[in-house]
Amino acid sequence: MLCAVVVATALVTAAAAQSSNARRLESPSGSEISRAASPIVDRQVAAAGASAVAPAGYWGGQYRTAAGELVTIYASNSYPVDPALGQRWADFLGSLVHGSEISTVTVLLATPTQIARVCGADAVACYSPQGAVLYTPGEDPGTDLSAEAVITHEYGHHVAANRTNAPWSALDSGPKRWASAMQVCARTRSGELFPGAEDPGHYTLNPGEGWAETYRVLNERKADDANRGLEHQEDSHLHGRDAARRHREDDPEAFGRDAPFRRRVRIVDARRPRRVRRGCLAHFHGLRGPELPLPRRRPGRARLR
Repeated sequence: MLCAVVVATALVTAAAAQSSNARRLESPSGSEISRAASPIVDRQVAAAGASAVAPAGYWGGQYRTAAGELVTIYASNSYPVDPALGQRWADFLGSLVHGSEISTVTVLLATPTQIARVCGADAVACYSPQGAVLYTPGEDPGTDLSAEAVITHEYGHHVAANRTNAPWSALDSGPKRWASAMQVCARTRSGELFPGAEDPGHYTLNPGEGWAETYRVLNERKADDANRGLEHQEDSHLHGRDAARRHREDDPEAFGRDAPFRRRVRIVDARRPRRVRRGCLAHFHGLRGPELPLPRRRPGRARLR
């Protein structure tokens, strides 16, 4: 009898310990987008790197948002299966500023250990532009960084991957209007910015990360969480107030506006017609950008065509 009591006690203790160590998938909230007191370190990975672990070992699938859009969300089997939580994450994603690109992304909500294995030991998330796979934590990476802040930042990369900055990469430099307002091209030439850089020394000077953080801040404001977590962002040249405004202009589909007027621009010296001066802007969006200001009307000097 005593032996049976000891065994039963041991089993209860083991079950309690297992229960206490069980992971819990966060229930997302828009108010948590602002909790990002430090840079969100992520990586770009090859399609095989992220897709190799999904959907095997994950539960979830396609969910329909309140707006009727289909969103693909998978959560690690390390989290208890809860379709209602999967739906909440789909609704959270649908609440972010987005366009039709939302139907092409696959979100994998994973544990820190799984993320470290796929994205790298120092990364809290990663994104595969080839596979449109967003690998992000299903729980807060730290007390000063929320899972909502990370997935919002990562979705900003997916937005960029579906925008243009031809002939440059919008994923590395940000889409056209934002990159123009931030003078990305000129500042890259001067050695101030480093598009696509993921090394610790240049990561915060990567305009692609600046765009993604602008996207997070934009959604933070959209969620009416102003004045919380903004102070450390407002002084940044890559994601301040003007950056957020240009972000809106780069995403007319998400804001229900007509696409911006764009046409090829060449500046031609009328005295030497064969000589063409090309600026950083490959397209003109009606923005009097710093890299390629509109020339003054001086007959015989220059003309747009």
